[in-house]
Amino acid sequence: MDEGLPIAYEVLEKDVPVYASGGELVGTVDHVVAAEDEDIFHGIVVKAGGGQHFVPAEMVASLHERGVDLS
Repeated sequence: MDEGLPIAYEVLEKDVPVYASGGELVGTVDHVVAAEDEDIFHGIVVKAGGGQHFVPAEMVASLHERGVDLS
């Protein structure tokens, strides 16, 4: 699958697919959690299974235009 170019958290868009480390789709991005004034990325909130789940930055392997990969 082509996830596009790597990007910074500041430009990650809502509804981008989120993939587990094995490549399976686990949900979509709801929003980024960050302290932008301090340039600190805390993680993302993922829509999955009818709810929202926080994924800390340590579990985000990479951000791309059309996909987020978790570790």
